[in-house]
Amino acid sequence: MCYSARDTITPDNLLIDDGGGTLVSASQTFELGFFIPKERFNNGKYIGIWYYGLKERTVVCVANGANPLLGASVGGLAIADDGNLKLVNESGAAY
Repeated sequence: MCYSARDTITPDNLLIDDGGGTLVSASQTFELGFFIPKERFNNGKYIGIWYYGLKERTVVCVANGANPLLGASVGGLAIADDGNLKLVNESGAAY
């Protein structure tokens, strides 16, 4: 599957944790998406922001550091009714 970079999400177009979708800033400086740390200390997936285009991912911010997606959970980033981002599970319920 081929993915193209995008810099926005909409209520109808979530960012899904499917192994390839990310958001890239318009300036192509940062990238946001789901990742698994190299250490894999808990097999959790995290939402982070890292520098775009580097050979080795350098994460600068983690959104769900205390509450990773565990195991085979599939999640996504969605826009809530109030306009904020929310982390949702595979059925669309907020974490």
